Amino acid sequence: NDVLDMGKIESGNIELEELVFDLEDMIISLTKTYEFLSKEANLNFNLELNLDGGSIIKGDQYRLQQILRNLLSNAFKFTGRGEVSMLIEKLENDSPDIIKGSDLTLLFEVTDTGKGISKDRLETIFNAFEQEDASITREFGGSGLGLAIVSRFCELMGGSISVTSKLGQGSTFKILLPFSRSTKEDIELLYQSKADITEKTMVSGKILVAEDNEVNAIISRGYLEAMGHSVTVVENGQLALEAVKRGDQIDAILMDIHMPVMDGVEATKEIRKLPQGRDVPIIAVTAEAIRDRVKVFLESGMDEVLTKPFTEIQLMRILLGIFGSEEDAGPSDITNKSSSSQPIEDFDIGDKKQMASFIAKVPKDRAEKLLRSAEDNLKTKMEDLWSGVNNSDVEAIKLASHTIRGSSGSLYAMRVSEIARIIQEEYQDIDKVRSLMPLIDDAATETIRWWKSI
Repeated sequence: NDVLDMGKIESGNIELEELVFDLEDMIISLTKTYEFLSKEANLNFNLELNLDGGSIIKGDQYRLQQILRNLLSNAFKFTGRGEVSMLIEKLENDSPDIIKGSDLTLLFEVTDTGKGISKDRLETIFNAFEQEDASITREFGGSGLGLAIVSRFCELMGGSISVTSKLGQGSTFKILLPFSRSTKEDIELLYQSKADITEKTMVSGKILVAEDNEVNAIISRGYLEAMGHSVTVVENGQLALEAVKRGDQIDAILMDIHMPVMDGVEATKEIRKLPQGRDVPIIAVTAEAIRDRVKVFLESGMDEVLTKPFTEIQLMRILLGIFGSEEDAGPSDITNKSSSSQPIEDFDIGDKKQMASFIAKVPKDRAEKLLRSAEDNLKTKMEDLWSGVNNSDVEAIKLASHTIRGSSGSLYAMRVSEIARIIQEEYQDIDKVRSLMPLIDDAATETIRWWKSI
């Protein structure tokens, strides 16, 4: 993929997009994977967002994702202990770093306490096929094109990248990029689009997730189950194909592109040859949202393309097009009622069957780290939720409840996830939220006790 990207850059075939997007939403979605990775690697991961309320901007969201994903992946790859941090800041007009002629300049800094880069290599680190030393390729792999591509993207976008580093102490990569400010109409349209989606109750279904990356699978499962879907995860395209051949009930497939044994494109082609696989909706999940690659995915028989990292809203928008909403459907069209219709007391603290299946598939030490991380995260977010309630901060309530809902659902804590869902929907009604706090407090305590017992 790096070689393809570099070829397009050198031949001038990269086209930048100017689209309205919510930067904060994008960053939160992007960093979910790295939050998991930091816990597994016993590293601290710090994120600081200083956007001064200006989160909705215009620019090339996909290229920005590529840049930040590349820098964060390198930081985690080369940091054995300590921390990785990312700062994102909107610069004031009097800042010396402002890009001349820019409507809006954003600063992105990724800092790590890792291997560092020797002084004599700093000048060439952004050249194609350059790495700090040859042993890096042997130990970690890679094409040596990552930073070169980041540098070229920064130039194409009208920005710059620089690095400071000390061997054995770590590195800081500093990026300055210009963006356009959003208009009032842009913001209203984006918020209305979000509201149109989040206010709907989706008709639920059975979804097969084909994903070999455990963290990505957990995140996808969490989003989907929070929407009321039943989820099965397989690790490669061959297993997805076998599930369709068996005649398993599958209402949609989230198909990762790069998987071992059989990739997503090949699996889709084979599924489309089967009578029972001709009409099942298949959604490509990929970091390759380049136009000609998207064409390949669609020509293989895929129906939609979802770009990693994706937000819950982006996933929900695609699935609403497939399943529809209960508001739009007649009673006879709804075969699987969403979990939102059940009383809270009907929800178990945890789905023991799903948890047992998860534990059986994941190495014991990794499962333990994920559970301990989940416990810490739930405690922290409950504190944030209480702080929001006590300070009548509805945005803090909304954010904390959203996080609790998704992360708890990812690890099968059904009751606390359901109460968090209700709080998220009622976040502007402080009295209603306050009345639910004893329930979610008890559910969180029971959930942590359950996780500890596993």
